[in-house]
Amino acid sequence: MVRLAVCPRASLPTHLAAGIRVLLATSRMKALPAIAILLGSACVAACGGTDAGNGSAGERSARDVDTRVITPTTVPTTSKGYPRRADGWWKIDRLDQAGVATGTQYVCVGQGSEEKLSIYDQLVPFEDCSKKEFKRTKTGWAFDAVCKEMDTTMASTGTIAGDFGKRLRVDLTVKNSDGSTMTGSVVGSHEGACPAGVRGGSLANDKGKVIGNFLP
Repeated sequence: MVRLAVCPRASLPTHLAAGIRVLLATSRMKALPAIAILLGSACVAACGGTDAGNGSAGERSARDVDTRVITPTTVPTTSKGYPRRADGWWKIDRLDQAGVATGTQYVCVGQGSEEKLSIYDQLVPFEDCSKKEFKRTKTGWAFDAVCKEMDTTMASTGTIAGDFGKRLRVDLTVKNSDGSTMTGSVVGSHEGACPAGVRGGSLANDKGKVIGNFLP
């Protein structure tokens, strides 16, 4: 189960709040970190993080990040065949449609965390799926899944790219059976070793403060 710090109530878009309520109500809470990162960074905002989307145009411009990633022919993978991030401290920038970073958080990868829960495992964590495809492409990987959780059916499509040693990118679209659609993109960059005392699977806000751990 995901262990997150108790946070003040955050103001969320209706479609995002509904999606997170589905995740909170299910045993598949391990999906929450990746979904939150991609679709709103809700946990980070609620726990004292910042969201540049609320700032001025100048502040937003200053937070532009390099969104380019290159996927080499060979990339380390988990035993399931999913791309495996290198151990260390990963900075995750959430992007808007213009490619501007609108939220940041950090994840500590290590102590076998990728084998337990890789980034793809977090993106499509459900077991009741009528479709679950994951394939290598010229530019990285593509996934297409249709899964049901409680009374909601979610169609998730997207792409994953990067060398997973220094950089990665994920683009995700989730269409829910209630007619709502959620989209998001993130770019990850390896920042070195995890801070002393921070274990694999830890999630931190934009200030580097650990707010929980997403390993089962």
